[in-house]
Amino acid sequence: WNIKDVNFISLHELFDTLAKELDEYADLLAERVVQLGGTALGTLQAVAKASDLKVYPVDTQTGKEHVEALLSGTQQLAKEIHQITVDANMVDDDVTADISTGINRSLDKMVWFLSAHL
Repeated sequence: WNIKDVNFISLHELFDTLAKELDEYADLLAERVVQLGGTALGTLQAVAKASDLKVYPVDTQTGKEHVEALLSGTQQLAKEIHQITVDANMVDDDVTADISTGINRSLDKMVWFLSAHL
């Protein structure tokens, strides 16, 4: 991480925790896609092409700038995961709805943690 801030250690630890959780959710969603008969397109190129998330600003340096960028992305991701819950409920896919609801619960907590640093 390119944090240059007096809060470097605490933010680095927070960001590591968030990254670990997000990685677990990506794995969980990919497994669900395959269980439903789809193909998990998890290469960097495929993810970047399909993602609606804003590109992370590479010139970000201060802790506040990083927190703001991560907060914005996390909020956008939470909206997209919520839509998965809505869609799953419409087709009576209780398992996918449950998975996405759990992910959203965690994303809401991430938003709270990040917001607390601003």
